[in-house]
Amino acid sequence: MTTPAAPSLADIVHSGETARGLAYANADLRGANLAGGVFEDVDFRGAKLDDANLRESILVGCKFDGASLVGLDAQRTLFSECSFTAARLDRALLANTQFNKCQLGQVGLAGADLKITTFLTCDLAGARLAGAILDQTVFLTCVLTDVVAEGSHFLAVTILDTDLRSLVLTGCRFERCIFMKSDFRGRSLAGLEFRHTQFTEAKLDGCELDGAVIDNCNFKGAKLAQASLRRVQARNALFIEADLREVVATDAILDSALFVDAIVEGADFTGAKLAQVIMHRSQCRGARFVNTELGEADLSHADLSQADFLGARMYRTNLHGVLDDGARIPDRARCLASDPELAAAEAWTPRT
Repeated sequence: MTTPAAPSLADIVHSGETARGLAYANADLRGANLAGGVFEDVDFRGAKLDDANLRESILVGCKFDGASLVGLDAQRTLFSECSFTAARLDRALLANTQFNKCQLGQVGLAGADLKITTFLTCDLAGARLAGAILDQTVFLTCVLTDVVAEGSHFLAVTILDTDLRSLVLTGCRFERCIFMKSDFRGRSLAGLEFRHTQFTEAKLDGCELDGAVIDNCNFKGAKLAQASLRRVQARNALFIEADLREVVATDAILDSALFVDAIVEGADFTGAKLAQVIMHRSQCRGARFVNTELGEADLSHADLSQADFLGARMYRTNLHGVLDDGARIPDRARCLASDPELAAAEAWTPRT
């Protein structure tokens, strides 16, 4: 590989030629205008590219390890199979940019603009994202081990099938995000705020969500066994087909939440607000609903065997078709009992 003078790179780009197999290691390219270029296997390791312009470029197999790219403008750019290990991309403009199979371990992205940026099969272990603009950003099958996103606002961010157990999220807020099939097992999300966020089929077993705000969030099919939801705010949350065995949700606010076909065996809802919740066919064997507010809740066809409703306020709580062997329900007189006509209609089958 030859080492041409730094200015010749701009000449190559502006002539429309492909910059291929060139070495610019440790070169000073600060402020260079390289927009619209095509780069293949170019070595930028340790180079200074602060405030350079790489807008609408294509870079394949290029090396930026240890490089300084602070304030780089690389909007609408494609980086494929490039390496940025320990590079600095702080305050970089990366909106609408795609990173495909890139190595971004220990990269600095503090304050970077990552709006509508896509990371596909990238390794970002140890990356620093504090203060980055995470708006419609997508991480698909990426490594996010020990990533620091402290204080960031996640807006409509999508993270699929990813281990997030060591992601540093102190002071973060989440709105309209998707964490489908992602792994939060055993970690603390206490006090964090999630609005209209999707946790479909996510793994949250043993997770601590004490005091978190999860109003209108979707936990369909999620695993929350032995999780702690003390004092959580989860109005209108969806726990359809979720596994909440032995969850502790004392003093939680769960008004109008849906627990259809959920498993809540051995769960503790003591002191929780559960007004107008729907628990159709939920498995509540041995659950504690002591001193809960269950006004106008619908527990139709739920298994309430051995459940404890001592002190629960159950005005017009629907107990149609429930299994209640061994259940303690002192306020049963104010509940709606099984409807014989509805039971007959449910049991009806057409003649063959």
